[in-house]
Formats: sequence, structure tokens, C-alpha cells
Amino acid sequence: MRYIPENNLAYPILIKMDTGGCGSGFFLSSKESLYLVTAKHVFLNQKDNSFLCNKEFTITAYSSDLSIKEPMQVLIQLDSIKETIKKHNTHDVVIIKIGNIKYDKATNSSKAFFLDGIKVTKCPDGASIVWIVDNMFKKYEDVFISNEIFILGYPVSIGQKGYEQIDINKPLLRKGIVSGKNENKRTIILDSPVYFGNSGGLVLEVSIVNGSPQFLPIGIVSEYVPFVEELYSLQHKEIISINRTNSGYSIAVPIDTILDLI
Repeated sequence: MRYIPENNLAYPILIKMDTGGCGSGFFLSSKESLYLVTAKHVFLNQKDNSFLCNKEFTITAYSSDLSIKEPMQVLIQLDSIKETIKKHNTHDVVIIKIGNIKYDKATNSSKAFFLDGIKVTKCPDGASIVWIVDNMFKKYEDVFISNEIFILGYPVSIGQKGYEQIDINKPLLRKGIVSGKNENKRTIILDSPVYFGNSGGLVLEVSIVNGSPQFLPIGIVSEYVPFVEELYSLQHKEIISINRTNSGYSIAVPIDTILDLI
């Protein structure tokens, strides 16, 4: 029996800019609207809030049916979604409305319809996108320190070129725990390393309810925590070198910030 429900494995999406940048994210539904959620720095330059893509970006997503090996791909024109972008003023999160969701009584299911300027360029037979409903979240106050977490995303920067140890077009899971909370910044500290490409990726917390695990979204990946080593010159009485490495800890923006934007 699989530990994590199969549809959870389809949550992470890969975002590729036409300028070469990458990030992770997920789809969210709220009041019949479909949103793309990711870290703000994946889309916007943190200095001047300019867009990091020129004209378009692509989304790669997998179906909840794991027997379908090929991903779906969606091409999004920047001009078509500029007016639907909402960025948080203080936290590293952005939501973009990309479509509407309609309920079909005949099939007793919901279906997503993308906005104009958004084109599905690849969709294997039987595949459909997976989204999270906005009442499935676990808010910051309810996140438990020491609980297990899973990070879902696309760490495209790891591995050695030429060896193809991983397929960068498929998501990877990373397991860790909630190490703590930064109450001043209202962020969640994770004992799990993240890398370039993980930004915007969903974080699930594992809670045991009546003896069974539940996997609830608690936030998105924002940044890694560096270990900074300074080399000091006794002769020149100054710092001559600064070395930054990945400490193995990372920071997640709580899910509450997404609800603020909605």
C-alpha cells in the first residue's frame, strides 16, 4: 500500500520561463476559480517586481492516474494573465487565476476550463489536472513542530550533467520534519534541504488522525537556510572570503498567505 495517496503525487507542477528560469507550484481551486500558486520570486524580480519571463511560460503536470507516464503541458501567454496576478506584500507567494471550474451533474465531477491565451499543448488520453481545494489546508497556528513533512517539487539543479541520475521533468519527494517556527516572520522552518527549482513547491504535513496518516498542505518552499563561513585575515584585519553552503534547513511560507490573497 502506498504511504501517500496517489493524487497527492500529482500535486506538484513544473514552471518553465521562456528566459530559462524554473520553479515549482501547484493548482488551487476556490469558489469555482482555478489558480496557479508558486513563490513570488519564481515570477517576479525581487528588486523591481518586473516579470522574469518575456512573453510566455509552460507548465508541466502529471495526472493522478499513475499508469499515464507522459505529462500534460500547458502554454501560458504572459499578457493573458497579467491582470489576474496577485502577489503578497510581505511574503514570498503569488497566485495567478488561470481558469474556471464547473461542476458537471451528469458525470458528478468538476472540470477546469482555462482562460483565453492559455493553451493545452499536450494531453495524453485519460489525463486530467489535479488541484487542491482551499478548505484542505492546515493553517500556521495548527502546524505542529516535530511532525513529518514532505516537499513536492522539481529540484532541477541537482545531479551531474551527462549522468542523468534523475529526470528533471518529473517531480521528486523530500522527507523531513517541522523543525520550528519563526514567529516574527510567521514562517515555518523545515529540517529538509531544498535546491534551485524547489521554490514554490508544496509542503505537506503528516498528521495522525484515528491511527491513520493525513497529508495536509501547510505552505510552499521559499528558500534554503545557508551556513555562512567567514575567513578572516589576521594580517589585513578583514574578512577575505565568505563561503555559503546549504545547511539542510529550509523556509516555507505558511498556507495562510495564499488564503489572504484569495
